[in-house]
Amino acid sequence: MDYEQLKIKSYKNWDLYLHENQCHLGRTFLQLKEDGGAEDFLAIEGKIRDEFFQVGKEVKTALKTLFKLDKNG
Repeated sequence: MDYEQLKIKSYKNWDLYLHENQCHLGRTFLQLKEDGGAEDFLAIEGKIRDEFFQVGKEVKTALKTLFKLDKNG
């Protein structure tokens, strides 16, 4: 699979992709561009972590706008 075709947006530390399996409409995933000096995801700190949450908020807002999502759907 050529994931570059599925890239939605590139951020400073993260790349946002449309997941190839759309069993849940709008399914996406974030990939850290570099390891950020952390051994695992839960060890990510500082600006890298802050950007992760900012991207998450943007994605949530976009999905709500595009698909009129609610907690039941």
